[in-house]
Amino acid sequence: MKKPLLSLLLLTLLATVAPAQSQSPDAVRSDAIMKKVSKLDVLIQVVPLLLTKEQFPPILGAIEKVHQKQKELYAQEAKDLTTIEAELSKAVDDGVKKNVYPPREVQIKVAGLLRASGIRRNLFYNEMVDLVFDACKKTLNAGQIKTMEKSLKPELLDPSIKVDTMDSDAKVKFFIRKVILDPNAYDVLIDMSKRKED
Repeated sequence: MKKPLLSLLLLTLLATVAPAQSQSPDAVRSDAIMKKVSKLDVLIQVVPLLLTKEQFPPILGAIEKVHQKQKELYAQEAKDLTTIEAELSKAVDDGVKKNVYPPREVQIKVAGLLRASGIRRNLFYNEMVDLVFDACKKTLNAGQIKTMEKSLKPELLDPSIKVDTMDSDAKVKFFIRKVILDPNAYDVLIDMSKRKED
């Protein structure tokens, strides 16, 4: 049975509430509740996999490698951004204080840097999904892989996807990208791995 992600139902709510919130006690509480909603969303997808105690370490290890690579990616992006910081600051200051139109060469540099960053991120996410996919294929049984494949309706989460062109592996990778690599999934999987077996 296909189960839509719970977060889809709350997407509209988040879009209207999030920008208005500050760090008031209500906002902090709302953030904590929304984190639980996200964890619930992960659980809706992960519990049916019936992961065993032995299956958690390889999957968690793969996610940890992703997190390390992600830190390296962010560090590289921060380093790249510093190369345009001075020109960017001058262009913004001149625009605000002197009403000077931002120079075309600065616009081109910024666009080029952001485009390169986007390409690098896309490659990164594909490689990281493949890394977790390999761990899942080696660790999970055929039934668990089939559950991952059938759990989501990709077209509901990304209308640009052509589901009829997706094979089994593509659907499992989509599940990994949307569920296993969800920012809250790691904590959920860690907590689940600590539970005592029945």
